[in-house]
Amino acid sequence: MKCGIYCRTSVEHESSIEQQSKEGIEFCKLKGFDYDVYPEDDVSGYSIKTDDADNVVFEDRPEFDRLQKDIKSGVIKQVWITELTRLSRNDYLTAKIFNIFDKYKVDLYLKDKKLDLNDPQYKFFRQIMAAQAEYERASIVARTGRGLRKNRDEGKRSNQAFYGYEKAGKNNSGKTIWQPVESQLNIIRYTFEQLQNGLSIKQILYNLYDNRLVTLDEFKSLQRRLVQMVRRFEYTGYTWTHEGAKAYRKVMNGETADIHSLNDKNYIVKSASYPEQVIPIKNWFAIFEKNIVRKRFIDGRKEAHTKTASSGLLTGIIECAVCGFKYYNFNGKGKNGDKSYVYYKHHAAFLKRCNQKPKSFPKNRGDEIFKKFFFFHTLIYDNTVEAMEKVQFAIKQEMTATQERLNKIENTLKKSGKQLERFKRISLEGDDDDVVKGALKSIAEIERRDEILTKDRTALIIELEKLNSKYSGAERDKFYHSSKDLILNWFNNFNEEERRNHLIKIIKRCLIFNHYLLIDTGTIVYIFDTKIDTIFD
Repeated sequence: MKCGIYCRTSVEHESSIEQQSKEGIEFCKLKGFDYDVYPEDDVSGYSIKTDDADNVVFEDRPEFDRLQKDIKSGVIKQVWITELTRLSRNDYLTAKIFNIFDKYKVDLYLKDKKLDLNDPQYKFFRQIMAAQAEYERASIVARTGRGLRKNRDEGKRSNQAFYGYEKAGKNNSGKTIWQPVESQLNIIRYTFEQLQNGLSIKQILYNLYDNRLVTLDEFKSLQRRLVQMVRRFEYTGYTWTHEGAKAYRKVMNGETADIHSLNDKNYIVKSASYPEQVIPIKNWFAIFEKNIVRKRFIDGRKEAHTKTASSGLLTGIIECAVCGFKYYNFNGKGKNGDKSYVYYKHHAAFLKRCNQKPKSFPKNRGDEIFKKFFFFHTLIYDNTVEAMEKVQFAIKQEMTATQERLNKIENTLKKSGKQLERFKRISLEGDDDDVVKGALKSIAEIERRDEILTKDRTALIIELEKLNSKYSGAERDKFYHSSKDLILNWFNNFNEEERRNHLIKIIKRCLIFNHYLLIDTGTIVYIFDTKIDTIFD
């Protein structure tokens, strides 16, 4: 038979599992008890779960569930706790737990004192203590709520993890210090910039990967997280107050459609945790509005007779000048009942919220305009500088990430140096053989690790030198890009998706108003009439 040492902490400020278990083990050794430790970390002592028969179950407290099973099987005959609140802070739950102890004749020890569960006086005091514990818990919840609200209103609220920042210890107040990670913030800057240019999240992700701005693992991770990340207001350098957070949830839940009501000085405060301004507030609201409106529209679309195609040269490139929705490739019936009729139609047409007329035009005519636009634009405009900037951005991004890895290794090596000095001093001056052996073992492990880290550091330094040379060479040579080859390959070798990718690289924005198509490349604006054939001599 054993003594069960039950330890529990919740999210409140309490003695640690290690402290509780240490006290319990010392008690059992003093009493000569065999023991087993049941550690429960970050678990509430207040919540109750019941089964269909209204019996208390402990599925959210697996260690206590294991303890009660061992009690019922006769393995445990004593239970040790550091204080009564470790068992429960709920009066009803406490009574249920003591019923288990009574039924199976379990001795309960509170630190070094054995409690008589059948003593009427103790039962009376137990009820008082349970009620007091429940009151304390309610007070803690109220204080925690006030603290969270105060932190929000002062811009001090932070998250467990935040892309673009990493934890760098804690300040004197015990608050986490968040350090910017430039390589990640560059990804966020690039994402916001491309969203403003009209690209979709999917297009941005593939551009990042195709240009080697992210690794395959980073690409997979961003696939799941980028949509949520671009909604984070903290990338403006500001955050929501308590009232602002409530208003934001209403917008996200669809309870209000007035997105710009969030742009209120009472809702916004400078962020102490994430002060970097990746995107101006005004631009964030524009992107946020477009993404939220688009999400609501797509979720609410019920058109069964139309189907968005996975392909289409202009899919997602053309934008309605009236409402901002994109045009997509559709298959449908023509005026003569032709089922193979393919056309471009913008999404707002389904909701009938846009006055744009016409809301669609034939695919073949639109594709022909863009093929000839590409041919003509490539002849008169050489995009060498733009291509060069993309190459240099990719190299610089790799340099930043490499430097960050190098800094981490060097910091680790510095810490190792201090550890080695300490263990070497112990090995020379220690009197206890076990302590000396432990120090020598630690020295050997640190030296093996440092040897690997030193090799990694050398490799990273060489890699940085190569990247610096590559960056300088690219700046010097200006990366030659043949317009002639591009034009020939356009018709001879490229499939529709590759052609579309080339268009995305060239076009800054493309708008349609009535039957006029405006293509802005950032240097030249082209205007085409979709009602007439476009002919170049």
